[in-house]
Amino acid sequence: MHLSTLLLVSGLANAAPEPPPDARGAIAVYCANRCAELDASFAPQNRLPARARAPVLSVERWGSDFDLPTAEQIASLSNGDLSGLSEARDVALLSWAAPADQSQIAATRAMRAALSMGEWFEDLDSGLLLDESTLRDQLERVQGNHPDVTALIALDGAEIADGQFRLVTRGMAKLGLPDLIMDELNEDEINGAALVLNTTAQMLFERGYSTIGRLDGGAIRADAVRTLACGVTGDLVLKDAEPQPNDPLGPLATVSFSGTIQACVPSPEAPITLAAPPPEQSPPPVATPPSGAALEAAKSAAMSQLQGPIRQRFAAGLSPDEMLWVKAPFDGPQGRTEWMWVEVQQWRSDGLIIGPLTSTPRLSTDLKRGDVVAVDSSTVFDYLWKREDGTRAGNTTQALLDAPQ
Repeated sequence: MHLSTLLLVSGLANAAPEPPPDARGAIAVYCANRCAELDASFAPQNRLPARARAPVLSVERWGSDFDLPTAEQIASLSNGDLSGLSEARDVALLSWAAPADQSQIAATRAMRAALSMGEWFEDLDSGLLLDESTLRDQLERVQGNHPDVTALIALDGAEIADGQFRLVTRGMAKLGLPDLIMDELNEDEINGAALVLNTTAQMLFERGYSTIGRLDGGAIRADAVRTLACGVTGDLVLKDAEPQPNDPLGPLATVSFSGTIQACVPSPEAPITLAAPPPEQSPPPVATPPSGAALEAAKSAAMSQLQGPIRQRFAAGLSPDEMLWVKAPFDGPQGRTEWMWVEVQQWRSDGLIIGPLTSTPRLSTDLKRGDVVAVDSSTVFDYLWKREDGTRAGNTTQALLDAPQ
């Protein structure tokens, strides 16, 4: 089946929409009893900055002072089993912010933090209500090298006139992007418009924000999105939108799409082309690692595992209960090297590992715990892998480093 469609929006303003200054989101955590304390490894802050220069997470305790979702909201917005939500006794609010190019790292950390604290969750940006299983599924979709960011947004539709409909995304602020709108749609155009909006959201995340360009669903890197969108091709223009009552807060962009939507057979996976991180995020030159025959043998064995089966496991997608860290070198004063743990959030095809620093620096005064850093995997000294069942593997060099000389 081949469907040619021309979706144009009348009354567009001339100005191009500006994206938000950063990415940010919030999750309400509902707990049957008292919400668990957030682990210190998440490095929570008291409040978010006006503009985030690095991923930041904050937590507020609301107790029973936070309004629970109504029965109507639970019935219409629930995803999973929320049968006990109406009797929740404690509420915590997780808020996070990050530069747009680090939105995936910040969002996945916030979701992990939420899962560690309670039983039910409300995405305050998309409006969705989730149980633990559904949030874990959502986390699986957005982690790894090929995140499906459509898992972070929702589409809201409404009839604006007789036979005319309007679709709005909710949750694009979590990606540091404007929410998207298509209106003046006929009923038979709604499904095609929804596909265009999801494809546009994914493309803007993968390629960076642009107000005009070519939309090609077959070039999307995320498998789940490309499978549905590979028949979407056409010209795309984003322009400022006039907000309507109940629209998401923040920048809004009207989407004008002229092209085709057709059934398709998914194409082979598109190659990954990730932008290099900003220079200030890259670690300084690496000093010579600790030496010793036994230590070098342990390092060699660890790197064989890390670069082989463990990297393959990461590329396939870790489960929500798995985590992976690497021990990497950072320059300290007077030529000294400080070895610190970095949580692996991205592992690029060029060998660069990107993620937050989970050690507290003692020598490197220009870094702090929680800073997102980039390290060359060839300089890594060891790894630590927390498996799905809670057992751990790696960190074999630590015993040698701790042994008396």
